[in-house]
Amino acid sequence: PPLSMPKISYILVSRNDAYCGDSVGRLQTTLNHTGEILSKNNALEDSEVILTDWGSPPENGPLCHALTLTDPIKKILKIVEVPQDIALKYQKDSPFSEVHAINAGFRHSSGEFFGRIDQDTLIGERYLNWFHEDFHKKSLGFPWPLVAFSGRRNLSEEQSQNYHKYVLDGSSYGYVEISHPNNFYSRVSPQSKDMFLFYGGAVGILIVSRALYEAAKGFNEDFVYANNLDMEFLNRLRTSTPFYNLGLRCDGDFYHLHHSHADSAAQASPTSPSAGEGSRKTNPTLRRREIIKNNNPDDWGLNNEVLKVFSYT
Repeated sequence: PPLSMPKISYILVSRNDAYCGDSVGRLQTTLNHTGEILSKNNALEDSEVILTDWGSPPENGPLCHALTLTDPIKKILKIVEVPQDIALKYQKDSPFSEVHAINAGFRHSSGEFFGRIDQDTLIGERYLNWFHEDFHKKSLGFPWPLVAFSGRRNLSEEQSQNYHKYVLDGSSYGYVEISHPNNFYSRVSPQSKDMFLFYGGAVGILIVSRALYEAAKGFNEDFVYANNLDMEFLNRLRTSTPFYNLGLRCDGDFYHLHHSHADSAAQASPTSPSAGEGSRKTNPTLRRREIIKNNNPDDWGLNNEVLKVFSYT
């Protein structure tokens, strides 16, 4: 890739509202942490962060006015602002179309790899060492996969208030519980005798090469509701490329900040990441292993819309 092309574009999506409590506060923590840990590990120049501000209510104002950010993240952050009227057109009867927001973020990115993290997920140094020192650098004796996936750990409310201790202290992270351990460890179901898919639990990070993301036309924009959007995308990618089980390699070095689930989608059980109760409508489970045709138009990712892109530099 050209020298000006970052190795990875981290794509996050959010809006300026009070989703599941202090949404903006969690986003601010994630952004500042990302800038600081990248800077500490000399990875700022290899990285960019794209935040899609999906339909922030006009009375609240855009996210760029609500965030108090540190200098490192300001150097690499772009905010793609999708006005509420455009967001409403694409999300239909969903309160937030993550697939459109992620794809729009990708359309404004330039990294060799796409990296999806939730707006309240913190990355760790074991992951960074792997990505910048090993991934597509060291020889495996066979071609590196173009897709990597890791599940995540869930910080408790108390751990979230002191997250540095767990994210940056190599002796303490093991106290943070693994989300969906059956998937994370690819356990075998005693009922069906099937192996749980390691990419079937909550996402810590999803990494996809730029060319592969483009060829697949990104996330399926029919999946405007919550849950199963990563699963659907990965099932499609699985037909054309091997995956790297990053969760086991970096021991789940991604940390989800604690929050209320009052507004969220159905909560997962230990055995099924789509089971449980929640107030948001969810995408169909579709047996979770089905490969679905992606009918995205050629202008997927809101590529025909004129969107404002805010930068601090």
